[in-house]
Amino acid sequence: MHPVALEYVVDFNAPDIIYVSCNPKTLVTDLKYLTEQGYKIEKVKVKDMFPHTPHVETVVKLTKISDSSTANGEWEELKF
Repeated sequence: MHPVALEYVVDFNAPDIIYVSCNPKTLVTDLKYLTEQGYKIEKVKVKDMFPHTPHVETVVKLTKISDSSTANGEWEELKF
């Protein structure tokens, strides 16, 4: 996601975010940023919408938490 778009998402201060990505590299970068901004990764699902190709969609549910240091700890446990 474009960095300005990510800032808008964080500034909106939504209690939950559903993030859908087809690019694992940008997903990792964006999730790291969102967890640093106080969101916690609640659930991750990978969907194979294009069988027999290398393409997958990843759906991530994030929830806003009050302590961003806790979110950073969650990031370390995921080991992308």
